[in-house]
Amino acid sequence: MTEIICEYNNGQLNAISMSGHTEYGVCGTDIVCAGISTLIQALSIGLEEVLGLNNVETVFKNSGDEPFIRLSFPVNDDRVEILTKTIVLSIKEIHKAYPENVKFTEVHK
Repeated sequence: MTEIICEYNNGQLNAISMSGHTEYGVCGTDIVCAGISTLIQALSIGLEEVLGLNNVETVFKNSGDEPFIRLSFPVNDDRVEILTKTIVLSIKEIHKAYPENVKFTEVHK
């Protein structure tokens, strides 16, 4: 199962992490994993290359059965909030469609 954790500070998303395999299909052809991975990549590209943020922290580990990626970023304007909400809503839709393969958690601080 892939676990997505969204971390909020003062009501605004400031980190998202993804770990594990969805186990929906064979590694390399798993459409659920590909969808989630694409959304996380789109968030990273959107924050860094489109919005030009230079303070996005990315941690990536791929140790066999437990791949892990975490993006943390400041919420410094409405553009960041719009982008992150779009990605989170998209991930929630995948979670709804594949709840046995995707665990979605929101943590509010």
